[in-house]
Amino acid sequence: MADLNQNLYQASMEALAEYSIPEPLADAASRIIATDDANLPNLGRNDADIQVCHAIADLVNHGNLAMDKYNSDNSPNPYDLEPEERE
Repeated sequence: MADLNQNLYQASMEALAEYSIPEPLADAASRIIATDDANLPNLGRNDADIQVCHAIADLVNHGNLAMDKYNSDNSPNPYDLEPEERE
């Protein structure tokens, strides 16, 4: 595994925070991104890494729609809940 690029990690965390990505998921994705290795297939990412990145893409691309749906009826946004609190 490549060394963690601190600057890339921090930039990723800041960018994901702007999209209100939950911190544990943002941390996981940022660690993946900050350890990418251009010399390896799939940047050195395994299947779990790819799933995390897909989850981030879904939240960034569709998260506002999900948040609007949950906030319109004053229900909690499921992305703000701990896993055991989600239905």
